Amino acid sequence: FNSIDPVIKPPSSLNPMPVMPQYDPTKGSIFSNVPYVTLFINTFLQAVCKTDILREVFDISQTTAKQKGDFVRWYTEKVLREIDVENAAAIGEFAARAIAPNFDVLTRSIVAPAYSHMAANFLFVDGFLGMDNAKDLGLILAQSMVDSAIENMNSDPTSKFLALADGFVNFFRSLGLFTKTKAPLLGYYVGNEWFVAAVNYKQITRDVCERNMF
Repeated sequence: FNSIDPVIKPPSSLNPMPVMPQYDPTKGSIFSNVPYVTLFINTFLQAVCKTDILREVFDISQTTAKQKGDFVRWYTEKVLREIDVENAAAIGEFAARAIAPNFDVLTRSIVAPAYSHMAANFLFVDGFLGMDNAKDLGLILAQSMVDSAIENMNSDPTSKFLALADGFVNFFRSLGLFTKTKAPLLGYYVGNEWFVAAVNYKQITRDVCERNMF
């Protein structure tokens, strides 16, 4: 996986904001039928599957779902408080609510798609994601995760929690989107995607990197 430094801009104003699709929890990403959402997700997942450190950091199967949920709750509240979001605790609780009760183990096939969908849905609703920048954004998210994994991951399996969280949040910070007004919505999509992943959990039978999905 090669690092890149493209210039990223919101989609062209000539492309009007599409009509928001109906929510269907069986389809993974809420907006999975939008071509550039699919492009973003597939670009990111391809990078995960081709990059050893990403394959490793997204496999948190040596930890428990409760540990992951507790971390998501704590971390979400922490980063939102840092930017003075008033209801940070409530958003943190929602972001983590679906994790511990619904998963026996969190494998790469659950975690990597979940993070890609969280990011894609938020970027779509924000209006930042378009066909002209979807691929670059997918690669930038992957690189942010690589950088964070290098910095934070160690022999303790729970160190992957911080690696994933910092890489994810730093991606949005780099785009100027992790703000007091927008970050709470991102917290909502984090929590919502864990609920979606829970719906699809029992349907996952193969590793994400072994499926014919690209």
